[in-house]
Amino acid sequence: MSSSFSINNLPYDLPNNLNEQLRILSNIIKIPFSLVKDGGQNEVEAICGAILYRHLDRHQKIEAMTLIRSVPNGR
Repeated sequence: MSSSFSINNLPYDLPNNLNEQLRILSNIIKIPFSLVKDGGQNEVEAICGAILYRHLDRHQKIEAMTLIRSVPNGR
């Protein structure tokens, strides 16, 4: 699922490595890395949606919540 928000919309300097992105983003939102360590691009985008949520318009908020709920690891 391609979202209208992405890692490029975040004010953080993140590496290109997906696993390192997950490590940094999980630290930012204060969740244990162990919950997302096996995640992929969908998890990165879901975390981006969670971080940016308050700044999104109504349609983007719906998109973010749909993405967050679609991540296999619901925790």
